[in-house]
Amino acid sequence: MPLLIASPFISPPAPQQSVSLSATIQDVATDGNGNWVVVGFNGGNGAYYYSSDKVNWTLWGLASGTAISVDTDGLGNWVAMNSSGQIYRSTDNGQNWTFRPSPSISGATIVFYHPAAGAFIAVGNGSTNNKISTDGGDTWSALTITGASGTYKAVAVSPTRATIAGDNGVSRTSDDGTTWSSGGVPVQTIRGGDFGNGDFVFVGNSGSAYDSPTGNSSWTTTDIEAGNNNAHEFVLYLESENRWLSCNAFTDDWFESTDLSSWSPITSGDFFGNPRGNKGAVDSNGYVVVLIDGTLLVK
Repeated sequence: MPLLIASPFISPPAPQQSVSLSATIQDVATDGNGNWVVVGFNGGNGAYYYSSDKVNWTLWGLASGTAISVDTDGLGNWVAMNSSGQIYRSTDNGQNWTFRPSPSISGATIVFYHPAAGAFIAVGNGSTNNKISTDGGDTWSALTITGASGTYKAVAVSPTRATIAGDNGVSRTSDDGTTWSSGGVPVQTIRGGDFGNGDFVFVGNSGSAYDSPTGNSSWTTTDIEAGNNNAHEFVLYLESENRWLSCNAFTDDWFESTDLSSWSPITSGDFFGNPRGNKGAVDSNGYVVVLIDGTLLVK
């Protein structure tokens, strides 16, 4: 009789879950070490939540203004910005937040961390309506960004380079975050961006994806869905699944790609039938995607 050896039990992948909070969520960030923060608004106030499992969230409290963007340096510092361009900072993984006095950023859109510079950067409308912090978000100074113009709507950041895009072109930096140059001009208004698997990727009004391994002036264009009313405003690389996601800004249709050379509609399964994505964050085990209605898809 052959010897029977019991195989170790392998847990199936965790299913995707939908999570609704008592606020309309606008953005999410993770430090990659199991700490997550989402920000948004409840009424006219900003709402700040933290979690260690992506499913159960604790509300720190409400603060002035609608919180629209958040990021972390992965070293314990978290920075959030509201729609008035005011900055809040946490040093304990989102459990407490303090207002950081600084001139407000006109047309505030995004705050992000630039690892190579060791700096948080907050951007808004125009080349001079921006701020930079090199002390974990405690103090801020003025920052001029050249190479692109208009309102910055999207960011893609690698370990060595930061790129931002918006109404007119892409700006990129690879130094201390204070010197910027043109990263090329995609022929559309950019709405969403991400970096993953060695590529900077942006999407926008014409329904195409632009990708570049350097964020420089050479970009490869791939149709996600070409034609009128096919603008895309969200793109995210799911590290744990080795695939890219994007969404139509009008129809809520979801698309995916594994190699950026072609995109396919998602017609069943995890993202199908949900409102379109707005923002997202990932780690090696899963993701949190903020939907346009302010709810979360987590895995």
